[in-house]
Amino acid sequence: MLRSARARRAGSGATRWRCSPHCLRKSCSQPSPYNAGISACEKCWQWQHALLMVDEMKGSNCDLDVISYSAVICACEKGGRWDQALALLRDMVNTKSELDVVVYSAGISACDKGGQWQHALSLISEMRKSDIEPNVVSYNAGVSACEKSSHWQQALFLLSGFQEVKLERDGTSYSIGLGACKQGGRRQQALALLRGTELLQLQCWSRRRRKGHRPLPPPPLSPSSS
Repeated sequence: MLRSARARRAGSGATRWRCSPHCLRKSCSQPSPYNAGISACEKCWQWQHALLMVDEMKGSNCDLDVISYSAVICACEKGGRWDQALALLRDMVNTKSELDVVVYSAGISACDKGGQWQHALSLISEMRKSDIEPNVVSYNAGVSACEKSSHWQQALFLLSGFQEVKLERDGTSYSIGLGACKQGGRRQQALALLRGTELLQLQCWSRRRRKGHRPLPPPPLSPSSS
């Protein structure tokens, strides 16, 4: 069902990415029209065509900007091509392009989907050395990459570093952390994470009340936290 829905979305946007290289080939020194085409390819899960458009830009002496790179790296991430995503990140470094948290997060997510936990951690370390603050998406992808590769110690270590970089864990963070605890048989850490999920739910419930929304019933406390 999910794949058929994606196929329908791809079909609805097919004309956009199919005609884009032909329309842009004539003369274009600015990246903006190309970026729109690459973004269309990314939304249609067409990473191969996104890469072709990047080659088209380079052949037309059109410099890629951070938007171009972000879109094509996201396309590679959706296509499970972590190797292509990393190659594009290295290309950005070599051409002294400006890297930002969106580009890095897409690269880390690609590594997560490809089971490349070491590359994911390396990118997070590289971000911090470059004074680019990782966000929750970056960290969650790194934690997930470690958890999926059965490196639960690394996953929990990274999860414990959220406070150090002044990030708040979200539901995804706690869910991945609980999976890591299950792998390592870390019962006490699992209970601590469960208390964190309860606190997160209570905060969401309180915010809904303050905004005047009809509040959902507060979550019941687990026996361990009562």
